[in-house]
Amino acid sequence: HHFQEIGEQQAKPYRDLTLHLLNKGVPAIPTVWEKRAGWTRYAAGKLPEQVEYPQEDAYVFDVEVCVQEGNMPTMATAVSTEAWYSWISPDLIEKKTRVGTKKYTTDKLIPFESNSKTSGSRSRPEFSKEKVVIGHNVSYD
Repeated sequence: HHFQEIGEQQAKPYRDLTLHLLNKGVPAIPTVWEKRAGWTRYAAGKLPEQVEYPQEDAYVFDVEVCVQEGNMPTMATAVSTEAWYSWISPDLIEKKTRVGTKKYTTDKLIPFESNSKTSGSRSRPEFSKEKVVIGHNVSYD
């Protein structure tokens, strides 16, 4: 009983976020997508806006890698109960070639809660919040 209680306390915030995502559903998919580097947020009734990373606490995420160009992410999408998101690699927008690139740096990865200025910082409030990111086949990409 003791371990059941501990497990329930630890899992409850994540289960609640996941159930909210499942029960509320997602907004309609955008009909027009912006072609710009980084994350773009598409909320119903609002213009697309550039953001550092998805703002909600639970969302579904998918990423694509153009393996002919290397192993780094090329494009991604995410959806929450409030908005859709797109992410495009700056290298794709700037048409930089990545052929033969073996150096993996954080600026080539997709930010979810931090950027190069805040990476590793635990002083920001969003780092202490429970979040759920449900990845669609992300281990393949």
